[in-house]
Amino acid sequence: MIYQLPVEENPIIRCYRIHAYLLNIIGIPYKNEFDRYLISHYLALHNTYRGDYLDFHLENNYLNIREMFRDNNWFRVIQMHHFDPEDDSELSNIRECIVEFIKKGYYIVQNVDESCLKHTSKFGGVPVNNISMITGYDDINDAFYMLDYDAYGRFCVSSVPSNEYFHSVSQVTVSNRLNFVKAKENIDFSFDFEHSLKLLRCYLCSQNAYPDHVDYKNHVFGYEGVDMAFRDIHCLNMVDIRAILEHKNIMCKYFEYITNNGYLKKDTYVLMYKDIALQMKIIFLKIIKKILLYKNNRDYTTECDAIRRLNEKEAKLLEGYLLAL
Repeated sequence: MIYQLPVEENPIIRCYRIHAYLLNIIGIPYKNEFDRYLISHYLALHNTYRGDYLDFHLENNYLNIREMFRDNNWFRVIQMHHFDPEDDSELSNIRECIVEFIKKGYYIVQNVDESCLKHTSKFGGVPVNNISMITGYDDINDAFYMLDYDAYGRFCVSSVPSNEYFHSVSQVTVSNRLNFVKAKENIDFSFDFEHSLKLLRCYLCSQNAYPDHVDYKNHVFGYEGVDMAFRDIHCLNMVDIRAILEHKNIMCKYFEYITNNGYLKKDTYVLMYKDIALQMKIIFLKIIKKILLYKNNRDYTTECDAIRRLNEKEAKLLEGYLLAL
């Protein structure tokens, strides 16, 4: 028999998979409600001072699994800490435990060593710790369903034999545990207009929206943080480019919402932002094409300049919007 929880393989944010898992665990049962949270909080970006980690600038910095559960009451969480991968009877009990939790609606989030997983691009290489999420189980083939990036760069569900899964968990070189996670009932996700304006101003002015947050002491914010993603025009990080694309998609949803709900009287901004989001998608696809066609001597000058021009256009739009309020 197959046990499979609801899965969204195309969440609006998946640059870092922890956001995508959040959009599955919370976003599926609270689809429309959680969209209001996204357009209140996912409106700015930040980067490290080295320019190697462009991500959404959030009150809760989702750097790892632990941070996913810090200071929020959205989840029911049960954790399993240690197990012996050489003990078949213990693994059998853990397998049964996982299946029972899946039946009760719990997703399983954990660290894995991707070099041990055949469906990933890292298989057979040096050890690579990353997070993954189990969404189901096939007892006929004794395989778990894992939601992550496959060897072709697709964010999707892959079937992973249970022995391969347990081995990947056991080989992780950081503190690890199995986290059984489920959304709580009756959570209120309301739109926070004032917070959205604060984030947009910080994004436009490259300012820290959370100056008391210790994780952000050495970060660069807003457009300055985005510009740092283009320091090496021959070696772009596709996670950074995806973050820029997804941020513009969120901004598009933001302007659609405030237009449809009476915060703006005209649809001028949403139409302009749809065009910005579309242009960014075209640039993103051009970069993907160049990656596939050229293994060496890639030059992304044209694409980086196009993103910079698009950001200048976006900044003028945001500045006009904030001044008009």
